[in-house]
Amino acid sequence: MPAALLALGIAASPAASSPSKAADSRVTTYYWLPGVHQLSVREHFPCQAHEWRWPSNPIDFVNNGECGRQVWLIENVTGSGYKACIGPGQALYIPDWINHPSILRVGPFQPCP
Repeated sequence: MPAALLALGIAASPAASSPSKAADSRVTTYYWLPGVHQLSVREHFPCQAHEWRWPSNPIDFVNNGECGRQVWLIENVTGSGYKACIGPGQALYIPDWINHPSILRVGPFQPCP
């Protein structure tokens, strides 16, 4: 993925979603297709507090624009190592140091710390 794209962050919505709206929402992960220079959908995760181990990798972009919860990418299955938080209403390119996480966690209804 081009280095310039790694630093991009796009706020899809500044306000967090309400719990009732978020119940029908989802978090979507994408991967980069270098031959055609575009993102392709990797997986969808429900907007529910839960932890998924071993999500499909790599994760090059996360769209959390529909979910009012934090989304965490965590390097190791023990919860240690690198962590990245994608806040409610955000869509972000994921840097190489965390694009192969062992855990994708959908957390509480609040902004990232």
